Amino acid sequence: MIPAPDRSKQVVIIGVIGKSHLDASNRDNQALLFTAHRIGQLIAQRGAIVLTGGHHAVWENSVKHYALLGALAAANYGLSARLIGILPEAISSMISTNVDRHVECIDLTDPKRCCVYVHTQLESSERDVKTGATVDVMIALRGRSGTSREAAATLKAKRPVVFLNSWRVLERAILEQMGDQNSVSEAREARRIVEVSSAGEAVDQALTLADLTRTAVYPDDPDTPKDPVVVAAREAIERLRRS
Repeated sequence: MIPAPDRSKQVVIIGVIGKSHLDASNRDNQALLFTAHRIGQLIAQRGAIVLTGGHHAVWENSVKHYALLGALAAANYGLSARLIGILPEAISSMISTNVDRHVECIDLTDPKRCCVYVHTQLESSERDVKTGATVDVMIALRGRSGTSREAAATLKAKRPVVFLNSWRVLERAILEQMGDQNSVSEAREARRIVEVSSAGEAVDQALTLADLTRTAVYPDDPDTPKDPVVVAAREAIERLRRS
């Protein structure tokens, strides 16, 4: 087995997940979208990479899209916005450009806006379980079944999840995904489940907790079959980190 790379000085990957297909005329939904936008902006301001399940060319009233927009907005103030999207087939099919195989790179030479999208060609339910193997830490806002799958996948991958006013909403579904209460208790004891109440606190905690995943990520075991989606995502992340 090749030793995992030393990531102590590498850029942190923070995922943002939550509800999709929101009615933007609803005040609660407006507040949720504003929070997602703020989180994306704060992540970019802190120099981290934002990971979502969206694409800047596909507009939708969703947490993932507004987090992406928030990061891009930071670039308007001279900051660097680096984005990665792990896309299901439904979103990829809405993009008019031709993409080669798995990875689409946009503006990697632009110091302000760099985007890498991984086109998984998977249904959303299948794509959801891939994101946990890609992030250093996840921020979970209120959501439904897809959000709980992504959060559970992150926890199964031994990475932290910061729940922003969302743990009580997602707890039961995550327990079902995790399989037993012991797994959740173990994650809590290891500080891989953290509850917060503000966007600023969520990003602060995410950056702090990312250090927990620094030493044992991406070991290359030749005896383990390669998942092409995860391989593509890891390659995409390294491109962004070098940008």
